[in-house]
Amino acid sequence: MHRITTFLILAAAAVAASPAAANDGAQPRATTGDPTATLRPLPPVPRPESQVTLYSGYYSASDGFTDRFFAGGFLDRYFGSTGVHADVVYVNREENAAYGALGLSQRINGLGRLKLMAGTSTGNRSILPKLSLHAGLELSLTKDTIVRPSVTYRRFRNDRSHIAPEVQIAHYFGGNAAGYYVAQVDAGLSLTNTDNTGWSLGGGLTNVRKDGLRLGLAGRSGRMAYDSLLGSEIDSRFYGGGPNVGYRFLGGQEIFVRGDVTRNKFYTVTGAFIGFKTAL
Repeated sequence: MHRITTFLILAAAAVAASPAAANDGAQPRATTGDPTATLRPLPPVPRPESQVTLYSGYYSASDGFTDRFFAGGFLDRYFGSTGVHADVVYVNREENAAYGALGLSQRINGLGRLKLMAGTSTGNRSILPKLSLHAGLELSLTKDTIVRPSVTYRRFRNDRSHIAPEVQIAHYFGGNAAGYYVAQVDAGLSLTNTDNTGWSLGGGLTNVRKDGLRLGLAGRSGRMAYDSLLGSEIDSRFYGGGPNVGYRFLGGQEIFVRGDVTRNKFYTVTGAFIGFKTAL
């Protein structure tokens, strides 16, 4: 279950916002390596799988705020116990920018898979980070439960930064001749250098059918809290969610679509994205 984090960074004003706006919860975010209950709404296979994922989406914002377009991709390539990973995304919103990250993972006997990534972006004030450092660990508590704690540091060109600890849990159950279910829970904090703290909590349930069809529903809530570029404090609860549907072909290719509506006290964001994933 990789995530680029669940959300490309959303601002709470028509001007570019600070890093904590990264988690108002409406769309995929660049977090150097994890699709939380957001970008990859379909659960992973319960083993490392070399694959490439491409995606694109559009979200409209209400109340005069800027719409968001994004497109990007992931690469996960495994060579025995070692993995090579890449994450790229282009964002068109209050500012236009591109982001890229590279990383390695290693399976450690008795511990799990350790993953390290580092990324940067093209010139922008606060939409995507100037520097992103990510460390995560994948633990198989049982043959049916996977836990992924992680921490990400992001620094932006407007001198704002934050540290984001997160944990993701996936539990596989109900396996039979027709398929199985995956329940997912994601929780995280955003600790900024301006002493503001945001948080998010999400969950979802997906039915993975033997015929290749995947049907799911996810939701989330949280608090976005940060200082805007204009010097005012932004503090708002957000909540949202939506359905997702996908289909995995016998050759390992997969297509998926996710719709989403997210609301905070400043605006509502409505949209969808489509993705294509293929095994290597």
